[in-house]
Amino acid sequence: MAKVIETDVLVVGGGLAGFRAAMRARDFVDRVTLVDKANVARGGGTVFCHVMVAPAPKEARQDWLRDIVEHAEYFSNQEWAETVLEEQGNRVKELEQWGISFQRDEKGEYLLMPPRGADKLRAIYYEGRKLAQRMREILLEAGINIIERVMVIDLLTSDGKHPTQGNVVGAIGLHTRTAETYMMRSGAVVITSGQLAGKLKSMDNLTGDGQAMAYRAGAELSGMEFAHWPNFSLCTRAPDGEIRFLYSGAQFQNHGAWIVNAGGERIMKRYAPQLMERRSGFGLIGQAMAKEYLEGRGPLYFDMRHFPKEEVLRLRKVLPQTLAAFDRAQLDISHDLVEVIPMVIHGGAGNGGIKTGLRGESSLDGLFTAGVAAQMRGCIEPPASFAQAVCNVFGHRAGEDAGRYAAGRGEVTPRQEQVEELLERALSPLGRIDGLAADDIFLAVNRVLVPWEFSMFKTEASINEALSELERIEREDLTRVRAEQPHELIKANEARNYLLMCRLSYMSALERKETRLCHYRQEYPFRDDINWLKWITLRREGEDIKLGFEPIPIESYKIRPPTLTKVPAAVQFSSDRLKEVGL
Repeated sequence: MAKVIETDVLVVGGGLAGFRAAMRARDFVDRVTLVDKANVARGGGTVFCHVMVAPAPKEARQDWLRDIVEHAEYFSNQEWAETVLEEQGNRVKELEQWGISFQRDEKGEYLLMPPRGADKLRAIYYEGRKLAQRMREILLEAGINIIERVMVIDLLTSDGKHPTQGNVVGAIGLHTRTAETYMMRSGAVVITSGQLAGKLKSMDNLTGDGQAMAYRAGAELSGMEFAHWPNFSLCTRAPDGEIRFLYSGAQFQNHGAWIVNAGGERIMKRYAPQLMERRSGFGLIGQAMAKEYLEGRGPLYFDMRHFPKEEVLRLRKVLPQTLAAFDRAQLDISHDLVEVIPMVIHGGAGNGGIKTGLRGESSLDGLFTAGVAAQMRGCIEPPASFAQAVCNVFGHRAGEDAGRYAAGRGEVTPRQEQVEELLERALSPLGRIDGLAADDIFLAVNRVLVPWEFSMFKTEASINEALSELERIEREDLTRVRAEQPHELIKANEARNYLLMCRLSYMSALERKETRLCHYRQEYPFRDDINWLKWITLRREGEDIKLGFEPIPIESYKIRPPTLTKVPAAVQFSSDRLKEVGL
């Protein structure tokens, strides 16, 4: 028998967006429940963040907006971006009133930094772990019911169907340590479960659970072709040459790290001399690094030896875990080069996700979303600091609309047959004696998608090959996953979600016939503003996947490209050319 939780608003995910949603919903309803797969102050991406967009002076907002939109190569809902800039100041003040601190200078002003991918935009510093710890205290003080170590598996609907023609009335879940089952009845659900990051060293519980459950229930997803994105990891090598990963280099790109090749050249002079490292996005840098390696100019390094002493000291305050990892590796960033390798991550900070409006509403009644589980329509592949500001602003907005919706709804009644059916599906790996481990699914998927040598620069053939293998894994392997204890059961359900999200991402990638930001198609090595200023959406129809298109109303926006044309990609790459020269 499932444990029954009755609430007015159910918030799924305990990061900054979930915190804001729960706190704002509490202003409209008495019963707010926040459920997290881990510990609210320990899991997810919030604890690894340390910058967010600063409160924007009114006179600077237009310049900051231009920064955001041009960084996104005009692939931006500018109303979204403006909303972040207009409301972030009030949301930051509220955080400070709750006792969350941001670094200030000797005059008491916010200590500002130009974040990765930006020119005029400015960000403020904080320590992510301390923010997360204080959030948990505030939630408890406000009377929010916190349920930790419970994975929300699927949404419940008024008609008992997936996809639904009705509305969302709650969710089912599993305790990660005991496998105890939960039925959560709720007037509104807010998904803030974070990005899709697969099984990374630092964030191995962000497997697209919220996006997957929303899709299965019938909600639209958008921008999923941008969810498979280049990144780069700092590393060391063991005496036998084995790579030992440290942390993402993005944290140091924020602070002005240089990227140099084996010859000591700063590689971005070759590809983006106007932007260089700090102002370039993940896609451009990842592609540039991959090309350097593939054309024989590796290894590559992050050079931070020019950092002022005070900047290194500041990094120790806001990134204590990261700097501790360097200490353990006996690396001193003031004197040592740090090797960096390109990699591909299936996921991203809101690059693709649940389609949502300006109030956090999804395409399903009763379902709201915020943070990077939603597609961050204000800026695809955002500048550093923007994602946390979106969590701060749109978590508040989604919580408000969810609270208002639930307050006017009355009691909801999930269908018992749907509860039983979904729980049976979630628990099914426990009944298998022989079969595969969930890790076998993750490894099989990652063998297809992660090697940057093959997945950074996609072709129609490579996408179709990947889709064919993903479909085989889903058809033949996923149904054989076994679990002997609760931890393995949770991983089995995570693997199901991860596999689904990867498949949807590659379906969208096949459709988009251009190169833009982190999405690279060798057959179309240009950004096509004539034909492709539009979102690709995906929605479940029965067992089929329905693709749709939503034009970006660029002509009605304040900031537009000088002309609608085709712009050559900064990194020009052809795998055929490498074959010709024997590489």
